[in-house]
Amino acid sequence: MSDPPVRYGPPAPPGVADNQPEGADPVVPDVDPSPRSDAVITYRPAQARLDPQPSPTTVGPPSEARINVARSSPGPPREPTPASATAPAPPPTARTEFPLDLNRLRVLGLVVALALAAIWLDRGRHDPVAGLGIVPQPGVSEPPPPLTSLAAGDPAPNFRLRTSDGDIVELADLRGQPVLIHFWTTWCLVCTGEFPSLQEAATAYAGNLRIVGVNVGESAGRVDAAADANGAGYLMLLDRDLEVSRPYGVEDYPATILIDATGAIASIDLGALSAADLESRLDAVLDN
Repeated sequence: MSDPPVRYGPPAPPGVADNQPEGADPVVPDVDPSPRSDAVITYRPAQARLDPQPSPTTVGPPSEARINVARSSPGPPREPTPASATAPAPPPTARTEFPLDLNRLRVLGLVVALALAAIWLDRGRHDPVAGLGIVPQPGVSEPPPPLTSLAAGDPAPNFRLRTSDGDIVELADLRGQPVLIHFWTTWCLVCTGEFPSLQEAATAYAGNLRIVGVNVGESAGRVDAAADANGAGYLMLLDRDLEVSRPYGVEDYPATILIDATGAIASIDLGALSAADLESRLDAVLDN
C-alpha cells in the first residue's frame, strides 16, 4: 500500500484536519503558488574552499581556557629559595645614644677630677703660703729687700724649696760648706748635659761640697725622670713658681752660682760651664 500524496503548503487551519475521515487525503487550504514580489528568496549552492592556507590567527586577549592551561602547564624547575631570603627582616634596633653619652660624661668627669686632684696635691708642694721661696736669714725677722742684682761677694739670699718627695730644704741649713746651685729645666739640653760632670764633682768632693739642682717651673715627675735619665743623684729642689730663680736674677739656663762656706756668693756663671771651668771654680773655693 503506497503512502498518500503529501501536499506542501501552510498548515491547515485548526479543526480542519481533525474532521477528516481516516485514510482520506489531507486537505490543504488553497495557497497562491505564485511568489510575492516583495519576498524573493535566492538559494546559492555552497562551494568548498580550496585554499589550503590556514586562516590567520585571531589576535586578541587570551581566553579563560588558555589562561587555565598556562597555569596548569609545567614550567622549568625553580631553585629553592633560601630561608634567609624569605624570612622577614628583623625590625631595626634603636640605638640608645643617651646612656652612651652618660658613660662618656662619667669618664670625662672622672678624668677631670683626677687631674684637679693631682694639681691640688702637687700645688701643695710649692704653695707660696707655705713659706717657700726667698725667706729671711735665720735669726732675722724682716724679709730681705727685693734684689736688683747679685754679684760675687754678696750674701746669698736664703730660700726654702721642696724636694720631689715633699721635704722642705732651706739654704741656711747647708751653711758650713760650699754650696753649688745649678738652675736648670728639662727642655734645656745644655742643662741636662752638665749633669754628669756635676755628679762627678758631688762624688769627688763628698763631705766638703754640696751640689743642689734647682728646677724651674716644672713638675716633680718630669724632674725625677730627667735626673734618672742623666745620672744625677744629688739633691734636686723644685722652684715651680720661680720664687727663687727670679730673685737670683736667673733668666737664662743653665745658671751656676757657687756659694762659699760663709754664705757669700763666690762666682756666677750664666750659660754652659765646661768641666774644666767647673773644676777651677771648685778648687778656688775649697782651698780657702
